[in-house]
Amino acid sequence: MNNSFRHRGPATHINKIIFLIVGSSLITVILLVRLFNLQILQHEYFQKIATQSQLGYTEIPAQRGEIIIKDHHSNEEFLLATNTTLNLLYADPTLIKDAAYIADNIGPLILDIEYERATDNEKIQTIAKTIAPELSEEDI
Repeated sequence: MNNSFRHRGPATHINKIIFLIVGSSLITVILLVRLFNLQILQHEYFQKIATQSQLGYTEIPAQRGEIIIKDHHSNEEFLLATNTTLNLLYADPTLIKDAAYIADNIGPLILDIEYERATDNEKIQTIAKTIAPELSEEDI
């Protein structure tokens, strides 16, 4: 009789089934322990990361530089853009019950229209003094 075709008994099949049950149970226990660790024990850590990601506040400390152009008529340099540090003001629309009230109270904090108009008029007058009178309206 050939030994390679020997019939294995029911004990061998039971051992394989027990091995599969124990192995899958072990993997299930490992996954459950890992999930418990992530969801329960490290909850606050991941909650902090999620909150920071969702709020979207990122501080950019780098200075971007200035943009300067040179007038080809007078060879004078003009500053087009520069770095500015501004205050941050925001409101959560889901918490606002009376939008008109908020707009009336926050608006003056953001922009004083009379002051801005006066400042713009001063800048225009200062620039107008530096423009050569012989230039045409198109060149100006």
